[in-house]
Amino acid sequence: MKQAQVELTAVLAAATALQLNAYQSSIHQRLALLAESSAAAFQHLDDAEAALQMPGPISGKGSSGLLARILRTRTRLAVEDGDLPKARAAVARLEQMVQTTRSNMVERAYHGANGALLAAQSKVGAAIEELREDPEDPFSIAGDDRECSRCDGNQGAPEG
Repeated sequence: MKQAQVELTAVLAAATALQLNAYQSSIHQRLALLAESSAAAFQHLDDAEAALQMPGPISGKGSSGLLARILRTRTRLAVEDGDLPKARAAVARLEQMVQTTRSNMVERAYHGANGALLAAQSKVGAAIEELREDPEDPFSIAGDDRECSRCDGNQGAPEG
């Protein structure tokens, strides 16, 4: 993973020099997933959001889609870190975005993030329904019968 971080950091430097904000944002999001600490991960997500605010060639639709992905990642990492208030805040931002845009990407990201939050709150049935609505997230269970086969018929929780 260290090599991936080094390589991504080099690409990030090139994207920054060329003012390719969408690439900067995407790279920071990936670096967040590779970060060795939650503080570093959330700093990368902050940097990913900041890159979207800089002047440069990116459409509003593209920017909102990237922001939605960042917020989905922020929710998942916050849940993994046990920081449910931070996860709730990211889901609330996504919910506002869903209400103001008709982007399928934003809607899917909201469902994925909300599903992760619901799972962390032990609301398994509702979490499964939400996660099924986000087929692009690798942490989603959409179309994955293997996940369902590991579920307890009563509650839908994975067997231990």
